[in-house]
Amino acid sequence: MGQDVSAAALAGHLASQVELQRKLLSLAHAEEEALRRGDLRALRTITAEQEGAVLDGARLERARADEALRLCEQLGLGPDASAAELAAALPGDEGDGLEQAAAELRALVAELLDLNRRNRSLIEQELGTIDHLVRGVILGQASRTDDARALPPAPPRLVDREA
Repeated sequence: MGQDVSAAALAGHLASQVELQRKLLSLAHAEEEALRRGDLRALRTITAEQEGAVLDGARLERARADEALRLCEQLGLGPDASAAELAAALPGDEGDGLEQAAAELRALVAELLDLNRRNRSLIEQELGTIDHLVRGVILGQASRTDDARALPPAPPRLVDREA
């Protein structure tokens, strides 16, 4: 009976994590749109929501990991057992939901990572534009005073370092 409770609790934790990843994915899409529009107010709001969701995610992950460990112990599995191993060790079809939820969670995390990479690229492009504009203003002012040589050399840009 205790095993059934842990399996159901673990499935509940996984479902909560899936829901949270969907929220983070939605926020990342909103962030992408705000970046494209240059909407700083929306970006601040979205970032605050993302921070709260990430904190919730850490709490959910701890709860899920604790429940998974209890279930592994009850089933006589090692602490690093996968969702598929847990599902296989459970009687009947009790483990079906675990494997499905874990697969959905992995897919959502992969999609979120991809979207975050795109958003990072948009941010880096914007920073490059700002860097270019600021350097133009500084160099333009310095050249008017014939003191351009007094400016410190520009730090290497991230794109330059990666190349």
